[in-house]
Amino acid sequence: MTGRPLYRRIADEIADDIRSGKLAAGRPSPSTRQIVRDWSVAMATATKVIGALRADGLVETIPGSGTMVRRRNA
Repeated sequence: MTGRPLYRRIADEIADDIRSGKLAAGRPSPSTRQIVRDWSVAMATATKVIGALRADGLVETIPGSGTMVRRRNA
Protein backbone atom coordinates (compact mmCIF):
# COMPACT_ATOMS: atom_id res chain seq x y z
CA MET A 1 0.00 0.00 0.00
CA THR A 2 1.27 3.46 -0.83
CA GLY A 3 1.50 6.37 1.57
CA ARG A 4 -1.10 8.39 -0.35
CA PRO A 5 -4.58 8.69 1.18
CA LEU A 6 -7.35 6.62 -0.39
CA TYR A 7 -9.28 9.68 -1.57
CA ARG A 8 -6.17 10.89 -3.46
CA ARG A 9 -5.64 7.49 -5.13
CA ILE A 10 -9.27 7.50 -6.33
CA ALA A 11 -9.00 11.13 -7.48
CA ASP A 12 -5.81 10.28 -9.40
CA GLU A 13 -7.54 7.37 -11.12
CA ILE A 14 -10.45 9.59 -12.18
CA ALA A 15 -7.98 12.31 -13.23
CA ASP A 16 -6.23 9.79 -15.48
CA ASP A 17 -9.60 8.98 -17.10
CA ILE A 18 -10.20 12.70 -17.68
CA ARG A 19 -6.74 13.34 -19.13
CA SER A 20 -6.98 10.30 -21.42
CA GLY A 21 -10.37 11.42 -22.75
CA LYS A 22 -12.23 8.45 -21.29
CA LEU A 23 -14.27 11.04 -19.38
CA ALA A 24 -14.96 13.77 -21.92
CA ALA A 25 -14.99 17.52 -21.26
CA GLY A 26 -18.46 18.89 -20.68
CA ARG A 27 -19.80 15.53 -19.57
CA PRO A 28 -20.72 14.52 -16.01
CA SER A 29 -17.92 13.30 -13.79
CA PRO A 30 -18.56 10.42 -11.40
CA SER A 31 -20.95 11.56 -8.68
CA THR A 32 -20.26 11.12 -5.00
CA ARG A 33 -22.86 8.33 -4.93
CA GLN A 34 -21.19 6.61 -7.85
CA ILE A 35 -17.78 6.88 -6.15
CA VAL A 36 -19.26 5.41 -2.94
CA ARG A 37 -20.74 2.51 -4.91
CA ASP A 38 -17.82 1.82 -7.27
CA TRP A 39 -15.00 2.10 -4.71
CA SER A 40 -16.89 1.00 -1.57
CA VAL A 41 -15.92 4.11 0.38
CA ALA A 42 -17.74 6.41 2.77
CA MET A 43 -19.58 9.49 1.53
CA ALA A 44 -16.98 11.68 3.28
CA THR A 45 -14.23 10.05 1.22
CA ALA A 46 -16.20 10.52 -2.00
CA THR A 47 -16.72 14.18 -1.12
CA LYS A 48 -12.95 14.57 -0.65
CA VAL A 49 -12.38 12.96 -4.07
CA ILE A 50 -14.63 15.52 -5.77
CA GLY A 51 -12.96 18.31 -3.78
CA ALA A 52 -9.51 17.16 -4.89
CA LEU A 53 -10.59 17.00 -8.55
CA ARG A 54 -12.09 20.48 -8.23
CA ALA A 55 -8.90 21.80 -6.63
CA ASP A 56 -6.90 20.25 -9.49
CA GLY A 57 -9.09 22.16 -11.97
CA LEU A 58 -10.43 19.01 -13.60
CA VAL A 59 -14.10 19.28 -12.64
CA GLU A 60 -16.55 22.02 -11.76
CA THR A 61 -19.86 21.88 -9.97
CA ILE A 62 -22.69 23.54 -11.85
CA PRO A 63 -25.81 24.22 -9.76
CA GLY A 64 -28.72 22.19 -11.10
CA SER A 65 -26.48 20.11 -13.36
CA GLY A 66 -24.01 18.40 -11.05
CA THR A 67 -20.27 17.99 -11.29
CA MET A 68 -18.92 18.15 -14.83
CA VAL A 69 -15.54 17.54 -16.43
CA ARG A 70 -14.07 20.97 -17.17
CA ARG A 71 -13.30 21.98 -20.70
CA ARG A 72 -9.63 22.65 -21.26
CA ASN A 73 -8.54 26.03 -22.52
CA ALA A 74 -6.77 25.87 -25.86
